[in-house]
Amino acid sequence: MRLVLSMLMFVALVGVGYAQTGGHQFVGVAKCKTCHKKPEQGEQFKKWQASKHAEAFETLKSEESAKIAKEKGLTTPAYEAPECLKCHVTAYDADASMLGPKFVKEDGVQC
Repeated sequence: MRLVLSMLMFVALVGVGYAQTGGHQFVGVAKCKTCHKKPEQGEQFKKWQASKHAEAFETLKSEESAKIAKEKGLTTPAYEAPECLKCHVTAYDADASMLGPKFVKEDGVQC
């Protein structure tokens, strides 16, 4: 499981570099699951879906996140604050041209 999560994070981080230099895009989990849900591919989508990364954005809507945001002195809700989004949403601040047509930020930490 850790290997899969590490691979997802690597893909997300490397994707930024490629997108800036080669015109690639963040495609999002909806696109990746097309192939990566199959047993012969290791069922990565299923593993991601069961992980905390799949729920990363949604956790920002919790009372606990609101409490943490308030303690940190944030003036916007956690689910809108860049300080929170930078870790809870892949490519939260990426240029729109870097986001594929199926990319949805609410899917959290993804492809």
